[in-house]
Amino acid sequence: MPVIYLATVLIELNRWGSRIPSVSMGEWIPRIREAGFDGLEVWENHVLDRPGDIKAVQSGGFPALLNTYLTFCDDDPARVDAVVNVITALQSPAVKFNINGGCSLDVHRKHLLAFAARLPDGCRMLCECHAGTPLEDVHTAETFLDSLPPERFGAILHGFGEPGAVLARYRALRRHIAHIHIQTRTEDKTSGRFAANAKGLRDNGFTGAWSIEFTESSRNPDETVEMSFAHACEDLADLRNALKE
Repeated sequence: MPVIYLATVLIELNRWGSRIPSVSMGEWIPRIREAGFDGLEVWENHVLDRPGDIKAVQSGGFPALLNTYLTFCDDDPARVDAVVNVITALQSPAVKFNINGGCSLDVHRKHLLAFAARLPDGCRMLCECHAGTPLEDVHTAETFLDSLPPERFGAILHGFGEPGAVLARYRALRRHIAHIHIQTRTEDKTSGRFAANAKGLRDNGFTGAWSIEFTESSRNPDETVEMSFAHACEDLADLRNALKE
C-alpha cells in the first residue's frame, strides 16, 4: 500500500498572502487521520514559533515531513536555527526544499551540506527541482544531485501534467527521486492524466511516498478550507484506486 501524505499548505488560505497560519494542526490532525492519510507534509509556518502545534504533530502518530522555504543562500541564521529545531523536535524523516537561484549552485550546495549536517540521523533533504527554478533543466538537476551525498539528499518529482513529460523526467532522475507531489486540476481528472501519471510512475518502479500538495480548488478565488480538504480526500481515494488497478 503506497504511503500518501497530506501537505498542510493545501488547507492554508494564507499560503501565498500574509503567510500567517490560519489553521491549527491540533484541530486538523484527527480529521486528516480519519480521512485515511498516512502522514503530513507540514508547511513550516504551521509549526515555527507554535509550540502547541509542534506538540500536536508530535502526538499525532504521523510521520511529518517538513516543507521549508529556506533559500539556502542568505537566510537569517536565527530562522535556520528555528527550522533545524522544528525538524529535530518532529523527528522528520525528510525535508522538502527548493533552489530558487539567489546564489550560485556552488553556494547553495555549501549551505545545504552545512544544514544537512545538523539534522537527525536518517533525515533526508529532498529537492523539489521543478519548473521556474535553476534546476528545471533535467541535466542541471541531475548534475547537482549527483554532487550531493545520496544517503542524505534526494528529489521530489511533480507527478502531474503531460504523462510523457512526467515519465521522461522520472526516468532521467529515477535514482534520486524519493517522493512525488500531486497537484490536481479538473482537466487532469477529466482527461485521465491523473490516473495515467500515477499508473505510469508505479509501472516504472516508483515505490516511494506521495503528497497531495494542491487540489483543483487551491487557486480558486472562492476557495475555502473545507472545499480544498474535501477535494484532497477525493484525490486520496482516486490516487489509491489508480495505484492498485
